Amino acid sequence: MNLDPFQHDRKNKLSPLTSTQPHDSLLRLQRDKYRQEVAELRTQLVKLQAQVDESECTIGDLRRLLAEAHNDAVIDLTAEKPITDSEAKREKPRHKRKNHKVEEIQIVKPDDSKPSPSSIKSNSIPIIHSKVTVVMDESSALPSAVSSPEIRIQSVKEIPSHKRSFDPENDLAVASPNTGGNEKRRKLEQMNPRASTSAHLPETASPVSSSLNTRPELDAVATTGSQFGEVQPTPPIDNILHQDDDPHLKIKIKDEAFTLPLSIISSYLKDCAPLAISSPETSSVPRRLISLAYGGNGQQLLQYIRAPLNPSGPKKRRMVFPMLNMNPAMPTRPGEPGLLFASRHEILYNAPWSLFCRSMVGKEPRWRYLGEFNSVLCGKMTTEQFRAQKQAVKDNWGKLILKSLRYDVYVSMLARIALKKYGLVDEPNENALEIAEMAAIRSKTGRHVTVQDITGAFSRGDEAIDILRMECVSYDHVFAADIATRLRGYDKLLAGAQTASRGKGGRGGQKPNKAARERSFSVSKMRGDLMLLSSDSELTDYDYDSED
Repeated sequence: MNLDPFQHDRKNKLSPLTSTQPHDSLLRLQRDKYRQEVAELRTQLVKLQAQVDESECTIGDLRRLLAEAHNDAVIDLTAEKPITDSEAKREKPRHKRKNHKVEEIQIVKPDDSKPSPSSIKSNSIPIIHSKVTVVMDESSALPSAVSSPEIRIQSVKEIPSHKRSFDPENDLAVASPNTGGNEKRRKLEQMNPRASTSAHLPETASPVSSSLNTRPELDAVATTGSQFGEVQPTPPIDNILHQDDDPHLKIKIKDEAFTLPLSIISSYLKDCAPLAISSPETSSVPRRLISLAYGGNGQQLLQYIRAPLNPSGPKKRRMVFPMLNMNPAMPTRPGEPGLLFASRHEILYNAPWSLFCRSMVGKEPRWRYLGEFNSVLCGKMTTEQFRAQKQAVKDNWGKLILKSLRYDVYVSMLARIALKKYGLVDEPNENALEIAEMAAIRSKTGRHVTVQDITGAFSRGDEAIDILRMECVSYDHVFAADIATRLRGYDKLLAGAQTASRGKGGRGGQKPNKAARERSFSVSKMRGDLMLLSSDSELTDYDYDSED
């Protein structure tokens, strides 16, 4: 017999709480359903953007084919009437009248037909001149015209050429003179002028055909062969991808960086032409200058300039600062396209983003503004490409994911890897299990996962690293000029910031108390950890400012 008179009352009081549990479960299921729908919508958006990009590339290829067909038709029309030796020996007319005005028009035709060995000598190129002599009589309205074509063999030494000095720092290869006058080579130079020059890309990039390589290092690789002369061996990838005009700028690719074959990079960038920019700014500035002048955290991948501080107008500016030594295929010059290895997709939305590239001036890191860029998801790193990376690269990537618990993209990766490791993957409830494991990981009660588990998941293809293609769409000259102006006053700006930070130590010059010193130490330590994280630890992604 129950002697507790209050037991019935306690049961009545607890019953409303227990009755709400099914309702909470329904809300959680509905929330999971909404999250799944949002994820599907984002995937559809990325697919639509890829379709639009593919359509634009197709239109560009069709225009190129139309231009090539028109060019071939013009060449065929000009080569319909070949000039024979008998016509060339025809005697020129002599005019006895003195009151004639004689005008000569010389038309140089390209020699499409291959000349016979007996018609030319060694080290000479046949040039066909068609001279049309027009005789104008002052008293006559109708002129008489006589065509007198002539063939003249011009030596290579007589052809005027613009001499160009060799730059050992920028030029990738030097080809020996080709005296054969290869027809395919001349057509290639007509379509792509960069094919006849060195592989060094000028400061202002010029748009080229979408079917041709848009990176200078790919042009250098494409022109290797016996028909173009002997070419020096291709330099390593870290020397090919980044050779800057400024000799003071030094760029070094770390051994822990992700790398892809040049053929893969070319396939991703073949439909992305560089943007021609007139007189881009060449100044490279410290990252701290950007933070002091425009606000934001200078130790993060993404940084924002609020509307009142934007020199180009009252709108928010979004900036991205990827580490070049971890992204060797990223853009390095204004207007140039490139690739990023990324797991977070913030730069896919709210375009365009202001892109900065990091380099070294002496021992000081500097950042250069490259323009406004749009980004699209163009592919994923395959299992073969991930396995081909150095072991240090794969291990560092695993450590990055294991430590980056602030971002959902990394935590969800860990949750999926943990569930599959312990055999807890259930397709009907996969989303709910993943959310529950993510909550456990954040509370440090999740299932144990090692670096080897993470790298194994990428090697098997369970997880993949996204590849983003960045294309320059504009260049903000006002913003670039304002950065250069701020650089000239950087010393005063830095001194003012140091004075302001010393003034916050206490009122009236008094020293802060022990609690204030401990808070200051903890904040400085946290900033130092972020600095190390953004400069040394992470391969591609870093902390970022919130837009709010």
